[in-house]
Amino acid sequence: MDEVSVPETGWFSDETNLPKVQAATVDPAPPIIQVVGEDPEFRVVPEAIEDDRYLQDLLNNHASDLYKLKEEIESQYSDFVKAKEAFVTAYPEATAIETDNYAIRPRSEFAKWVFERAVMLNRTQIAREKEKLKDVAESRIRGTNSANSEKAMKFYSPTGIDGAGPSTYEVEMASDNFKELDDHEDEIIEKIVKIHWTAIDNIGDDDLYDHAVEAADMLDSMAGNVEELKAKLVEHEGHPIYLEDCEYLEEVTV
Repeated sequence: MDEVSVPETGWFSDETNLPKVQAATVDPAPPIIQVVGEDPEFRVVPEAIEDDRYLQDLLNNHASDLYKLKEEIESQYSDFVKAKEAFVTAYPEATAIETDNYAIRPRSEFAKWVFERAVMLNRTQIAREKEKLKDVAESRIRGTNSANSEKAMKFYSPTGIDGAGPSTYEVEMASDNFKELDDHEDEIIEKIVKIHWTAIDNIGDDDLYDHAVEAADMLDSMAGNVEELKAKLVEHEGHPIYLEDCEYLEEVTV
């Protein structure tokens, strides 16, 4: 879930089955079946009507502007993913802390989390935005975690709610005694919060964050294109309806 509100101007209703551009991510058109734990394949058209012969004929033979718009959104999403991957690959190794009692280590989700915060900052020019992001991260880290008691490990998430969410940091006790974590958890949380705060403070204008700027621009453009697509193609009970003049649709509705 994205924590930062985005201006509603030019956005589209959550009731649509087209892709939804969030603050720093994109939700694809819905699949027929959503597999828990797996990211759905990105698609502009809902899977349920993707192979509909009337829709395919409309896109390919009678409404080239719709087809081009669909292709452009898919291309923009591909470029967004490339920018994200470039950022994650280039992001420097995150802070790890070793003490006599425990080890604090970053997980692969940390760089992705920083990328999304950087994208949010480049899409929403709101006063004290970094401070709001820091407040949200702290509250989630203090309230959202999971554990593996057998391995004396605990996992912390800056985005999770109700005990669930991708973990960006993990802690492992040196003694393999999970119960000892309670004696150190306050200082552990303080250190993890500080790491996340520092990451937000460091978001700036250097070459690394050019990837986030590019991704933010891509999301802004995608949002406009999806809105345009929605204005032309509306789904009603599973049947595509083209809102502009189309000789083919006039023929089949006679």
